[in-house]
Amino acid sequence: MQQIANSYPLPATKNNTPMKHTHWTLILAANLLLSLLSCTEKPTSTTPSSGSGQTEMAAVGFDDNGASLALFSVAEQKYIRFSRGNLQYKPLTDTWRFATTQYSYIGPDNANISSIYNDWIDLFGWGTSGYPSGALAFSPCDTSTLFSDYYPGGNPENDLAGEHDSCDWGIFASITNGGNQKGLWRTLTTEEWQYLLSYGQHANYFRDGKWGLGTIAGLYPGIIILPDNWILPDNLTFTPGLSAGWYTNAYPIDAWIRMEKAGAIFLPAAGRRISTTPSFVDYYGDYWSSSHYDPERAYSLSFSNKFLDTDRTLDRSLGCAVRLVQDVQ
Repeated sequence: MQQIANSYPLPATKNNTPMKHTHWTLILAANLLLSLLSCTEKPTSTTPSSGSGQTEMAAVGFDDNGASLALFSVAEQKYIRFSRGNLQYKPLTDTWRFATTQYSYIGPDNANISSIYNDWIDLFGWGTSGYPSGALAFSPCDTSTLFSDYYPGGNPENDLAGEHDSCDWGIFASITNGGNQKGLWRTLTTEEWQYLLSYGQHANYFRDGKWGLGTIAGLYPGIIILPDNWILPDNLTFTPGLSAGWYTNAYPIDAWIRMEKAGAIFLPAAGRRISTTPSFVDYYGDYWSSSHYDPERAYSLSFSNKFLDTDRTLDRSLGCAVRLVQDVQ
């Protein structure tokens, strides 16, 4: 059963010591190892280094457009495919992409957010797809701390849907390694997050026990989500829930490649941003839904090493991670 938390106490790792944010040298080394170990796997999508669409080795378990091969139900008889990584944006070139691995995230460098920043960011205010709907803050690099600036169409009652669905990043953005055209992706609603993770009134037999906290390569904490038709790879284990915090499930890179090939999805604890200040990187994962709550807040999926909350409400001005999905037709 998921544990609800009404505040964010500073979490600790297994040894009661905060997990230190990884240096980029370690990230590059881990990515290099992943590429080397993946050489026998099917190369799928393209990953641009500068929006050019240059081909690289893709993560296993995803198609040419970066959609998971495995299916996940988000309502009765309604299925989606996850994107291959968190959404990222380069302001200077107005370029969107998916992270090159599922566990990649920008972290402290989100502090560089600005309209002339020539590198990637991945924490966005609610509904900041770049579509000028009438909201005062609609650009992916807007940093206003006023929740009232983030009203799709200028109305606090609007979701990122219907007449204002272009405020959804997945609807408006052309994602270079995600099909490179508008309208291919979308953000989950709060009800869909609840069904996916079998929570509250949306608890269901199909999705029960198919999430658990985990750490990849000893460096990247987050949550693992399993597909509906999950078959555990030989000689690996998976423990649902959060009984041992980030170490409930711990996989070296080679084991994670096998989990990913079997359909497992990983959402990293990418933190959040207040104005231009990133915080809680490696401590919390906050992922937007497309659903509003009240004039001040919108719904999110939020987790730490101590709790998971599928209908948390956060100030719309906070910069949070975005993980897009595709509907199965």
